[in-house]
Amino acid sequence: MCSTSNSKTVHEDILRFLDFLLVFISILTKYVNQVYYYTPWMTYLGVFIVSIIAISKIVLNKPWNILGLNRFTLVTITCLAVSILYYLCLHRMDLLLGLLIYFAIAKSSLNLYICDFGLSAGIISCINIALFASGNLSDHVTLVRVASNGLSSIRSSIGLNHPNYTICFLLPFICYGIYTQSRIAKFSVFIISSEITYFIMEVTDSRTAVISAVLGLLFIVFSFVRNTIFQRLLLYILSLIPFITAILSIIIGLKFWNNGRLNILLSSRPQSWHMALANSKFFGPSTYAKSIFAASESIDSFFIYYIGGYGFIAALVLVILLSAIALYSAGISLSKKHGHFSLRFSPESLNYELGLIICLYMCYGFTERHVLDFGYGVLTPILFAFILSPSWVQRGKTTSACIRGQFDAQDRPPLHASLTIQD
Repeated sequence: MCSTSNSKTVHEDILRFLDFLLVFISILTKYVNQVYYYTPWMTYLGVFIVSIIAISKIVLNKPWNILGLNRFTLVTITCLAVSILYYLCLHRMDLLLGLLIYFAIAKSSLNLYICDFGLSAGIISCINIALFASGNLSDHVTLVRVASNGLSSIRSSIGLNHPNYTICFLLPFICYGIYTQSRIAKFSVFIISSEITYFIMEVTDSRTAVISAVLGLLFIVFSFVRNTIFQRLLLYILSLIPFITAILSIIIGLKFWNNGRLNILLSSRPQSWHMALANSKFFGPSTYAKSIFAASESIDSFFIYYIGGYGFIAALVLVILLSAIALYSAGISLSKKHGHFSLRFSPESLNYELGLIICLYMCYGFTERHVLDFGYGVLTPILFAFILSPSWVQRGKTTSACIRGQFDAQDRPPLHASLTIQD
């Protein structure tokens, strides 16, 4: 009996280690791609290792028991088909890898996933800054910003491929600070992230990174609030952010793309938005989008990028899905009763911190496109989880379990339950 128990514990420890390793190597792969962008074989190797770990984890998890893969539901097949079409459009594997990672961690929890992602990104971010500050990592990209008054400033990329990429590794760490239930962990993440944000502001002069980080720090403060009414009210408002930022991007790209002040403020993004919108399709990538990415350039807006790269329909569906996750996090779900669909409040789906994370990435996506990129953000597996198994994105075990691999006492089910009936 003892031997069986020990072997089960070892098996669980192995699965837990593979979860962390899967996420850590995903982030490390993107980091290596930034520092050694001229050696693509390192990226291919990282993707290969991630795929092997994910497949191994899926086999160990016995997915036919937890995912219903023995019958391959229509929804699962649709998600796989969409991921393949996504790859065929611009040859990006973000959705395929995101779906694979979700299948690998589906038997774990959202809490542990965000914890693993956040801590891994925080470690890599701190190591990068330490290497740069000590002179062991040099800039291979340095930009000059010229202000409207003619003054210029040097922008370091702290060893990455662009100054704005610094936020890609800080944002997941901030998400961990938002999501964890430990007040000590929240406070620690807030302090460390504040120091990193100040360093980024002084060295890189990246407005995108600093504004996104400051907003994330504000959301950490909001996450301290435990008033359910405040949480729901805030999430109702924030759930509109995906639509607001998408509509604002389209309006600027169509009507104000040649405004001089806006182009200075947004670093000429409105002009590229206009070109992407003017050449977009209802389905599939435009010729303009293909030429942009073939030249290793970018469309710096999450929503405009999807409109230009995948079509209006795909972008609209994505915005609706992200807003739906935010509403679901606020406890609002769609139910069918007597043949009619209606919205209802579901306390079990209330996940205030996840709603904050969704809205943080949507605000970041107003001027950057890396929201669903493999290794940069936490959202892609969450997106598939919401479609395939909505209960997975509900608030579950506390994230302190990610350090010990165990549950807190408050997470354990009661040993017994009693029911008292009074006359």
